[in-house]
Amino acid sequence: MQRLSKLIAPELIGSLVNNLGTEFSLTFLSGDLWRLRGATSIATNISVDQDHKFTLPLEYQGDGAQNLILIAHLIDLIREQKDNDIIVLEEPEQNLEPSLARWIFGELCSLTMKKNRQVGQLFVTTHSPALVNELRGAETLLIFSDNPQFPITQQEENLPALGGWHLIPARVLPPDTRKKIDQHRERYIPALFARQSLVVEGSSEIGFLPVAFRYFSEGKPGQNPYHLGLEIVNGEDKIRSLGHAKNLRSYGKKCHLLFDHDVDDTEEVKNQRKSCFNGQVDFVTCWPDQDLLTFTSGCDLEVILTRYVQAAILFEAIKRAYDDAGHPFKKENWVDACKMINDPSIVSKFPEVYGDYNLNEFDLTNLGTGITQQAFLFALLHGPHECKAIKDMRMIAEYLAEQKAIPEIFDDLRKRVLLSITNPEKVERNAPYLASR
Repeated sequence: MQRLSKLIAPELIGSLVNNLGTEFSLTFLSGDLWRLRGATSIATNISVDQDHKFTLPLEYQGDGAQNLILIAHLIDLIREQKDNDIIVLEEPEQNLEPSLARWIFGELCSLTMKKNRQVGQLFVTTHSPALVNELRGAETLLIFSDNPQFPITQQEENLPALGGWHLIPARVLPPDTRKKIDQHRERYIPALFARQSLVVEGSSEIGFLPVAFRYFSEGKPGQNPYHLGLEIVNGEDKIRSLGHAKNLRSYGKKCHLLFDHDVDDTEEVKNQRKSCFNGQVDFVTCWPDQDLLTFTSGCDLEVILTRYVQAAILFEAIKRAYDDAGHPFKKENWVDACKMINDPSIVSKFPEVYGDYNLNEFDLTNLGTGITQQAFLFALLHGPHECKAIKDMRMIAEYLAEQKAIPEIFDDLRKRVLLSITNPEKVERNAPYLASR
């Protein structure tokens, strides 16, 4: 009883059972530790009000509560003064609320270090990125990978392979690579649990693509890359994207890069993409290698939306995202967005969209020709509310899905990503550029 009272504060167990006050009662405990989980003699006394309590035996509580008490008891035993503990736990987060799972994992990760001296070993299997986030030092990671193309170091050559799988100890990777996991936890750790990472240049793809993939998969099993283990990673820009992909690939993760077509892309850049950067990444896909709009150069997600979505529908989608922003339009953002239009005569026809301007009071047909309308929408997608934010792009994608107006080029991307996951040998790596529609 004294041991249990030290392990779990009433406030902690109170998050498992909503009550006015919680305490433990213990009448008998078998000497066998493994019997603890099913011990009916351990109970939680729950207060209904100040004068009424009832006892809820452990066997009638959920698996999460039972596991929590067992693991907490193990933690306390292991903390006693002895050496060379070996602890093996499988998915300690099962049936626990995220906060309790983080607490348990944090306690487990601190077990085998006593006065800065390692005295034992802890082995934990998990499917929870949140729990891996509690690790102190990426060198403790052991990652299973089915990627036969990941770079193998001299130290790894003698490691056993499990069929088509490889076991990758992070400790054998270069220190800088391990350091990247700690520097980019939110970006990398979810990707470590993915079957494949799609590294994109910015946040707009992160908001738009999940909705587009769901739309074109039509709920059919095995047609949505996300259901097959895809994780989108924000590569920040075209230069950093390759670096992020190489770091993830060193951990055995398959990496698929998605690039914009920019006006300054050289033949050397295009050849690098065709060669998957000389095999440094697994797959590369690019938007069409041409200028789809007459008033701007290059091709990215915003160009595709402007080119292929009916102007009235896209305008309505943008208005909804702007309405949800809830703050005045920023003039500097609008000016920067207009600079992307290479024809000043077109820009001169735009209304000054900043301050307290209300898009709902503007009639798009007042701009006359289709080209001017497209240019206005293109500028709106880049500012002044920074419509490229994840939330804004998700809202735009959801409205386009409702209107059945998501361009089919996104389906081409979905099929290519799907093929790279399910039948990678069938992907034409030397032809990364998607065709225009």
